[in-house]
Amino acid sequence: MKSLIVPDEPFTPGVLYVGVATLAGSIHARNRILFTCFLLPPTRFLLSLDHYLPSTSHNLSEYFTSLEDACFLPWRRSTP
Repeated sequence: MKSLIVPDEPFTPGVLYVGVATLAGSIHARNRILFTCFLLPPTRFLLSLDHYLPSTSHNLSEYFTSLEDACFLPWRRSTP
């Protein structure tokens, strides 16, 4: 997991900004329609992660894509 975090990025302030943005999305969606309550916090999380920690976000995306290819789509590896 340490290989996912890029040492050139300031990690601690970035994580705090992402957390605050996600919580702000949760507070903003509190008295809204149910669809918005479920959609807004994860959307704010992903957008703020991409904005404040772009290299770490890219590494996470590649990691989850490799997990998907290895675990959930095994027939893609056995191409003729």
